[in-house]
Amino acid sequence: DKIPQISFFDSSASGGLSEKGSGQAVETAAEGREAAGTSADADPDAVRDRQRRTATLEQEQDQPGQPAARTPTATDLESLFEKNFARLDTDRDGFVSRQELAAAIASSEFKGDDAGLVAVLQSHRQELEELSNDEWGDEDDGITRADMRKFAQLLSQPEASGSERRLIDAINRELRDSWTSVSCANRQLFAEASDPLTSITPEAVRQGEIGDCYFLGALAALAATAPGKEAIRAMIKDNGDGTYTVTFPGAPDKPVTVTAPTDAELSRYARGSRHGTWPAVLEKAYGKYCNENNIDPHDGIQEGGDEKTGLEILTGGEVDRDILLFTSKETTHQKLVEAVSDGRPVTAGIYSEVGEPLGLSDGKTDNAGLPTAHLYTIQSYNPATRTLTIRNPWGKGEPTCGDGDNDGVFTMTLDEFYKNFSTVAYVEPKRS
Repeated sequence: DKIPQISFFDSSASGGLSEKGSGQAVETAAEGREAAGTSADADPDAVRDRQRRTATLEQEQDQPGQPAARTPTATDLESLFEKNFARLDTDRDGFVSRQELAAAIASSEFKGDDAGLVAVLQSHRQELEELSNDEWGDEDDGITRADMRKFAQLLSQPEASGSERRLIDAINRELRDSWTSVSCANRQLFAEASDPLTSITPEAVRQGEIGDCYFLGALAALAATAPGKEAIRAMIKDNGDGTYTVTFPGAPDKPVTVTAPTDAELSRYARGSRHGTWPAVLEKAYGKYCNENNIDPHDGIQEGGDEKTGLEILTGGEVDRDILLFTSKETTHQKLVEAVSDGRPVTAGIYSEVGEPLGLSDGKTDNAGLPTAHLYTIQSYNPATRTLTIRNPWGKGEPTCGDGDNDGVFTMTLDEFYKNFSTVAYVEPKRS
């Protein structure tokens, strides 16, 4: 049932490189041009998108009209690394290793820009440690000062290679997204503590730098339904001491206790928002559920998964998956009507293109330019017009003909849906 599987090769929600994927998933035309080496400052679309982000940040901070603090960029990376080197290199061997970065991500000591640094270093550790030849054999002991000096030199080299340029662009995007995530985060579990259900909304779910769309897309699907909202609230117990115990409906005999998300975790994983930290808490708990022995619980999360995995653990129900190539539109129409009417979560997936794992395709659907190898949430369905409302768990990334808001939410007719998507997964009705 896992074949064909929705696999994640471009796991970064910001469209950059990831430790387990060397491609890039371009979520908008503007960011696609930026990834190709064109300055976003010179791109009107990117400028408008940045203005929308700034306006949103001001609104979420309740400081309309106040200038936001300067977002860190790749030019700040070396100085941030030097500032934090002693704290990161805990064994004093001159290398910042994967294990040391995992400990830093799990630590609440790294805040703000320092947390963004830690997240970026972990995301791009393999690329950064290869920059200077300062190890015997393979460059795999960790990131050094020499590596960071080499990176700083790349910033001013017009002859930087395509992969080096993509690395710089990815780090710029991730530092920006990290800063926005931490700055906007409401640190309560539910922003509206007296009425948690108002905080449980798909908008709160925004994927970070790992390929767990199969979990977060499913989580947003739950948050789009009234029964799902109640289920999410019931999953999480606030222990009152900075920890939360999560009991997944798909594993009721295996409760998991995690600490509150750190700044570095909000920088690298599920993003912070004005709605509270509940998505980040559930993602962290899922990682620990998968493997409780990691320093960073998120390391237990598999990069890429199938359509059933997230829905099964989050609901405890059985999941019915249809491959659209072999499913009539009338059947899909009827199933969508029934699922939405019942308040059952529904997701939709787009398979990777042939050659995508090898970087031989652009990672977008031919019809609407949607990111491929990705799972989406179906938020609603209008049977009268046969129109689906769909959401990208990145919280951005829409069709080339989208509404321009770049909030990840868009509509498609059933005919358009069939031209772009590969599968639909429905949580089946509970058996009486």
